[in-house]
Amino acid sequence: MIPRKIYRSEKQALIDHFVNDMVGEPRRLRFGYRATDEAVIKYIENTWIGLMNRTNQWFVVKDKGRVVATCHVVLMDDKNAEMGCTVSPDYQGKKIGQALFDRGVNWARSKGATAICMQCLSENKAIQHIAQKSGMTTFTVSPGEKEAVTQ
Repeated sequence: MIPRKIYRSEKQALIDHFVNDMVGEPRRLRFGYRATDEAVIKYIENTWIGLMNRTNQWFVVKDKGRVVATCHVVLMDDKNAEMGCTVSPDYQGKKIGQALFDRGVNWARSKGATAICMQCLSENKAIQHIAQKSGMTTFTVSPGEKEAVTQ
């Protein structure tokens, strides 16, 4: 399964991934709080606007027509980007997250970003492992929260 940029026609598939697959603990780990369906949909709607002005990009992995993993990259300014990734629970452990992470970093760098960061909860060991494996430094920013940054 190869990560690729999302097509504009796939917005509902992206929403379905977050509303149907990323529920409970996986959603809390992604957003850092227990985001409601409405909050997640609003987040996606707001990022969709950025696709038009190219300030952010969604990457997806699909299987049998279903979005099973995502990476969202936001260009904060000319040199800084922030990323967030998800993998459906039934697809975790298959290196999809690493492939998406790498795709997101490459896109951010191609747009001029020299610093890339991700924020996560301290218990989100999977994303911390991916970040550290990719050469990012992880540090605690507040009790229960970590940030990973490029060096």
